[in-house]
Amino acid sequence: MGGSSLLVVGLLSWIGRLMGERVASKWRRDEQTMIELLRNALAGDKLLFESAIRGFQVGQDAHQPKRLSAIEALWSEVLRLREEFSQPVFFCSIFVPAEYDSLLRERGDLIALIAEFNIQSIAENMRQGGLLERERPYLGETLWLQFFIYRAFLGRLAIVLSDGVRKGRLEDWRKDDGIRQIISNLLPSETVVSLLEKSPFIAAISRTVNALETLLLKEISLIVSGRRSSFESFENAKELRAAMDGVERTLGNSGAPNFK
Repeated sequence: MGGSSLLVVGLLSWIGRLMGERVASKWRRDEQTMIELLRNALAGDKLLFESAIRGFQVGQDAHQPKRLSAIEALWSEVLRLREEFSQPVFFCSIFVPAEYDSLLRERGDLIALIAEFNIQSIAENMRQGGLLERERPYLGETLWLQFFIYRAFLGRLAIVLSDGVRKGRLEDWRKDDGIRQIISNLLPSETVVSLLEKSPFIAAISRTVNALETLLLKEISLIVSGRRSSFESFENAKELRAAMDGVERTLGNSGAPNFK
């Protein structure tokens, strides 16, 4: 009985080891097979990914000259608008509202800086950049709408001042609801409050213009560096597009033609 028990135990132990080795061997074979399958799949995915990257880079490289040319054209238009509307900006940067009445009575030479503006001349001035529309696909919707709002701000400022001259009563431009609405489409509410309510009057206009131009330059930097994709630009532009409708209504309320 003792010998038989030992024999049975030994036999069972041998069978257990044999089964264990077979199971382990099967696991190793299955594991190796799975690893090979994964390795092949990863190799295939790598080739597809590299191909997609090369295709994207080729597309980016092909469109980059056009993109840079479009951005150069847009910034040239920004500089032109800055020059054309420099008189209203200059006026607001050196005279405070307390001086407006005396300027209207006694300094026609200074008032002439803004008196020459009217609805038609402002609209015509803005239409000079109409050829820029054909560059829009290379600029991205976010940058395009930022530019539209920047242009609308300068136009609205000129309208507010020139209308005040014709009516014989100049008002503080910072209190114009249209101007506040326009810049609120791009700048956070706390920034708008800081610019229009907390900044010294003669510094407010230059700080507002700089804030809008800084947004343009930031978006230009993202596009030139390739960090702003076309899809992302389109998605970011959705809110701005809705805001643009409000800007057009604001300009329309002033009696100005559509400047788009």
